[in-house]
Amino acid sequence: MMHDIHSHIIYGVDDGAENLQQSLNMLDAAKAAGIDRIYATPHMRSKDADVESIYDHFACLHQYAADRKIDLRLGFEYNIQAIDNDSFESAKDYTLAGTDILLLEMPFTLWPPFWENIIYRLQGLQLRIIIAHPERYEPIQKNPGIIKILADMGCFFQCNASSVVKGSFKKNKVIRHLCKVGKLDFVASDAHSIYEYELYKKAVQKLSGKQNYLTIEDIIN
Repeated sequence: MMHDIHSHIIYGVDDGAENLQQSLNMLDAAKAAGIDRIYATPHMRSKDADVESIYDHFACLHQYAADRKIDLRLGFEYNIQAIDNDSFESAKDYTLAGTDILLLEMPFTLWPPFWENIIYRLQGLQLRIIIAHPERYEPIQKNPGIIKILADMGCFFQCNASSVVKGSFKKNKVIRHLCKVGKLDFVASDAHSIYEYELYKKAVQKLSGKQNYLTIEDIIN
């Protein structure tokens, strides 16, 4: 089974699919790539996000996915900057399909002070953390030792297929380090278009036999 835990396949809610037809085309591309379960993960970068539209548009895709034998589930890509210090509890509403797994996006350049404490507080809510595309973050590119800090905290890591196939030197450096320390836990499409699903298939082929991957089910209590 091939599971994609990070995709922007829901149309009209972020910088992913722009309309219904694009979402349907992405589902077809995912099927062609051999994927049978997709966690749709629209960006959650603000507590004021239009969650109602996310749920409505997700519902419009569900039957089309089922007809193609794709198990489409709703999750979120939750940005650490969306956290209100007074409402950490709200993060529990944005897990992957109601599990205890939070796909956490960090800032690409400057991380907030005391970011470790923020993650610990999320874990204190009994949430498990998957760090989305760590290879894209400048702090990790400059200091791969941050990976050990996060790993020691119990975090998992999800790399993008596009980075595996055609990443820059800086991204490849991080991916090689994750492979070396056995922490390239997930490869996902981070699909914003059908193109990323073509790259997903290539990434899996490239890493075949070199890396063992997890599914969400492997890490749920």
